[in-house]
Amino acid sequence: VTAPAAPPRPALPAAGTDGASALPGVRRVGGATATPGDSAPVPAAVTPEGEPLLAVGVAPAPTVSALPTVVPGVVVSRGNPGDDSAVRRGGGTTEGRLPTIGDDQTEPAPEVPGPSADTRPLVERFAATPDIATDQQPLGVVLTEDASAETAILALPVPVTVALDPYDPDAPRRAAAYRAAGHEIALQAVNVPALSTPADLATLIDGWHRAFPEAMAILDVPVNGLGANPLLAREFAGMLGSEGYGAIALRDGLDAFLQAARAAGLRAASVYRLIEGGDQSEFTIRRLIDRAAFEALRQPGILIAGSAADRDTMRELTDFALGDGRAGVALAPASAVLSRN
Repeated sequence: VTAPAAPPRPALPAAGTDGASALPGVRRVGGATATPGDSAPVPAAVTPEGEPLLAVGVAPAPTVSALPTVVPGVVVSRGNPGDDSAVRRGGGTTEGRLPTIGDDQTEPAPEVPGPSADTRPLVERFAATPDIATDQQPLGVVLTEDASAETAILALPVPVTVALDPYDPDAPRRAAAYRAAGHEIALQAVNVPALSTPADLATLIDGWHRAFPEAMAILDVPVNGLGANPLLAREFAGMLGSEGYGAIALRDGLDAFLQAARAAGLRAASVYRLIEGGDQSEFTIRRLIDRAAFEALRQPGILIAGSAADRDTMRELTDFALGDGRAGVALAPASAVLSRN
């Protein structure tokens, strides 16, 4: 098999001749040879309007340092209050500080000192204020109460001490009503377990204080009371001292509660006369009150106790307060007597 013959090679132009004219499709531009696919751009004589010029040899941008946040002596105005500008909000003038977006320029409200806490003992803080003339002696009155006696107590013309059962669920409401009427509140020491530990007593007294925050004294009870249990009375009186309660015992002399209260530094007093209604006539009740008033003229600290549920007792006390009692003596709450011991 014989291979086909190669096509003949074109002859090169002779040296010294213009080869560009001899090659087809090649033209001369400004003395230079150019091919159709290799044409050099020809600059326009006039730059068209609106066409940006290309920067040649642009220098790099200078470095800008950050502004300081605090410049001594610089005063910057932040606008006026009420300005709607998003930049100038807050108003006022700040010295030595450049504005910062997001600054809260609201001036803090000046601190107003609150009322100082009353550190007086409860027996003083929540004592009723009697109307006693300078030439009169107080005769303290304590009334044990129940729900049936609320109206009679509120009708008394003078302030007295009202002793409530701390376990009565409605007693806190009545206590608030008595306080609003000008009376003071005591709590009866009922159902205090004889074998109570100090922790038990602390819990008990704290519960009473929460239910009756304005109670000012504790009144002993005649049956299973503190006066017959020296150990319990000593622990109980010690707990009362931390709160500043007053103590009202039912007996004088060897009464354990009275002795423990005085040893603990409490303001304490014993009941001089227990006015028991029921079988006693109005005349007898009047005589008992008058006898106590006579003793009040002779010595300070005389205190009587009675039941607000007894109508005769309440009537005689009202008559005494309205001017039928012994001259020189005024009925008063127990705090007026406790403060003299």
